[in-house]
Formats: sequence, C-alpha cells, structure tokens
Amino acid sequence: MIALTAPLDVARILRTMPIAARRALATMEVMAEVDSTNAELLRRRDRGGDCVLLAESQTAGRGRQGRRWHSPPGGNLYLSLRHGFRRPLTALAGLPLAVAVAVAEALAGLGIEDVALKWPNDLLRNERKLGGILIESTAAASGPATMVIGIGLNIAMPDSGAEIDRPWTDLRDALPAPIDRNPIAAAVIAGLIEALPLFDRDGLTPFLPAWHTRDVLRGRVVEASDGDRQLAGVSEGVADDGALILRTERGVFRLYAGETHLRREPKIAAPA
Repeated sequence: MIALTAPLDVARILRTMPIAARRALATMEVMAEVDSTNAELLRRRDRGGDCVLLAESQTAGRGRQGRRWHSPPGGNLYLSLRHGFRRPLTALAGLPLAVAVAVAEALAGLGIEDVALKWPNDLLRNERKLGGILIESTAAASGPATMVIGIGLNIAMPDSGAEIDRPWTDLRDALPAPIDRNPIAAAVIAGLIEALPLFDRDGLTPFLPAWHTRDVLRGRVVEASDGDRQLAGVSEGVADDGALILRTERGVFRLYAGETHLRREPKIAAPA
C-alpha cells in the first residue's frame, strides 16, 4: 500500500476549505476508530448544528441494506455529515443522487474527472466501485428532517481489500504520491456544504445535468430488484424526482429504491 503522508487532521482539513464552508460547520472531529461514523452521529442527535465526523477506521461500517462496508485503518475516507433540512423526510427521495453528484464534482475539482454514478448511490471508476453513500435519519415523516449522510471512498485500499467480494477500485492511480487524504476530505465536505442547502431549496433539479453526464446506467441493459420484484430492461435515466426509469418488455417502470446491476451487453442508445 502507498504510505499516506499524515493521518486525517481537522486543522489541515479546515485550512483547505473555503471560509464560507468552514463557517457553516458547528463541529468537525476525527476519531481513530468508531463502530460507524453514521451510527455515532445518530447517537449525538441532541447536539445542534451541522457536524462532520471522520474516522481512520470503522469496526462496523455499513453500506445500504445492512451490508458491511470494508473499513480498514489509514487508507480510505470514512465520513458522515449531519445536516438539518427544512423539507420533511418524504421530500428527500432524491437526496442520495444530489450527494453523489456533489462528491463526484468535488473529486473532479481535484483532477479526478472519470467518476461515474450508478443509481441509486454508487460512485464508480472503470465500472468498479470507488465509493458509496448511506443516508439515515431518526426523523418522523412530517416536519423538518435532520439527516446523517455517510460517505465511504476508497483512496488507497490496503491488501485486506482482497476480502471484498465485489469489483472495487481506489484512487491510487489518480493521485500523486505520497497520497494525502486531507485535501480530499476538505473538497468533499465543502462540496456537501454547498450542495445540501441548494437541494433543500430547489430539490434535485440543479443536480440532474451532472447526473445525466455521469450516469453509467443510461442507455444500457440493467437488471434491477425492487423488493421481491425482479426487472430487466434498458435504463432511460433518472426522472426529476430521482426515480430510475426502466423500459422493459412489460412496459416502463419507475424505481424509487432497490439494487441495480449492469448486464454485460453492448450499449443501446436511450431515447432523447
């Protein structure tokens, strides 16, 4: 594994962030180890304001649908940000897509421009998983929602990454050595701080052009599961409300949650 220049450091992250982003935060903390950054911020729900928690490692990192998120020490980025929205929980369906766009654009600002997005919450490079997003809340369905947004990014995965049973990648080939995670953390956090109020005000609409540009599923044959329902068809992209539009032999379906996998077939042009 490529050696990192230094551990994650709050002072270094804050120095790299724009002033406006720094002022928007109530707290930022780095922990050497935690079960899950999301779980820890959910436990701290009595503390007000936007908070960021980063960890060098997670002992019980989680992905969507309860999957384990491989979280070895020192090589990757594990962070959670808690943000209060004016919108209720029921109006936040497109939030994972907006967050994915914000992270991809933050990486592009660092020269990593080849990040693709896979509905609903994956970041890919070369069709291998680079990172994922897990958004959780204890809010009721009505009233302003406070959300905990968890992000895991593979920066310099150690040898233990061989245990992962799905194709993955990291950023070692895209960054100069020695790799420093602090500027990456700063860019991602600043990107989220800018994106979340925009989503709260305008919804998914401002993020859709960037999503369409990076959408790895659009125009391709996709296998999708939505609960007990199994579907296969051509993705026609994402609707204004964040739903995946899937054209199948049985008609057009909109999926608001579920899993997607690319079928290894040639690209098919999606309708304009």
